[in-house]
Amino acid sequence: MATELTYVLITPYSLIKSRTGNIIARLMSFSGCDLVGIRMMRPSDEFVNEYIKNVKVLGIDPTVKKTLVDYIDQNLRHDNILGQPNRCLFLLFEGIHAVERIHEVVGKLTTEAESEAVRGTIRGTYSDYVTTPEGKVRYFEPAVLIPTTTEYARKNLEIFAKLGFKDPGIYEECAEGETTLVILKPDNFFKHSVRPGNMIDMFSKTGLRIVGARMVRMSATQGEEFYGFLRDVFKKKLANRVVENIRKGIGKSFNFEITDDEYTAMAEVINEKNATYEVSQIVKYMTGVDLNTVSPGDRDKPGTHRGLALLYRGHDAVEKIRERLGVTDPAKAVAGTVRSDFGQNIMQNAAHASDSIENAVRERKIVGLYENAGNDCAKIIQGWFKGEHTIS
Repeated sequence: MATELTYVLITPYSLIKSRTGNIIARLMSFSGCDLVGIRMMRPSDEFVNEYIKNVKVLGIDPTVKKTLVDYIDQNLRHDNILGQPNRCLFLLFEGIHAVERIHEVVGKLTTEAESEAVRGTIRGTYSDYVTTPEGKVRYFEPAVLIPTTTEYARKNLEIFAKLGFKDPGIYEECAEGETTLVILKPDNFFKHSVRPGNMIDMFSKTGLRIVGARMVRMSATQGEEFYGFLRDVFKKKLANRVVENIRKGIGKSFNFEITDDEYTAMAEVINEKNATYEVSQIVKYMTGVDLNTVSPGDRDKPGTHRGLALLYRGHDAVEKIRERLGVTDPAKAVAGTVRSDFGQNIMQNAAHASDSIENAVRERKIVGLYENAGNDCAKIIQGWFKGEHTIS
């Protein structure tokens, strides 16, 4: 069976209307394909011109073709009919017959009179193709742009790799306020599900804008830098628990009394090791790499676990996101929060969110989503053309 690489481009209007989460949920759960890359982009005129050239040679209905060309020409340029920044969200999917499967989930471009053909698809929900009785297009919004054949996918992926990601991919100027970081944690990607998309949909209820996105595979070094500060937190927070565990473990092993001060002295050594162990477990969960066994030469290599990093911007972004996320322990989180709905335990609690603007800056720098969104998508596409697949 053929493993393929394909793409979905979520349109500026779909982003404005906060449809992103539901679109991603459907793509990830129904297509059976893996999300291997994601990046925000603002298409250049050069990119739009090349993209239109490929559309014009498609073997599709001439009316649909013209409608699609006009839409791309009028909506994806910097100077567009919406009068807003032409932000798009680019998604890369990999899987068996990925082009066909993604197309089935998205649905065909059909007029309002033919809408039964796409009922239940993404376009059946979010696309509009309204024509007059004479067949003139009154209003058109495709919701997403996708390839319909493997050859068309390849041609357009070449354009994306060459021209699509020359901008920074982070658009903090699009909204006033502050920027915070959210990472959807690895267990959301262990299997195909609606979880990542549904969480994005819940965060959209804050009214904040997504201004950056990147799939992250943190290395052991990045994971330790990200979570290393927790050693001191665990040493203070778990000190009494360590003392009690020592007391329970050896309290009756000797025929003499051990004082509280002596238990505390013993706990000083154990507490340090316990805090280091707790941090290593978090890093292993987030990266798939064990700090205790990883070789020095592998510490900086990307880990095996994937997460999705998102930047949200707006007034009081840090507070709004953390309120929507819920407290650390899902069992104590308020109903209707992300962690209440999707968290499993204190570690596997669905998502991470920065707790201050200062920490957001520190964490963004670690995951490479600070001054730009990186070149991951271009590298994946270029690797595919060389026969290098992302998912083994």
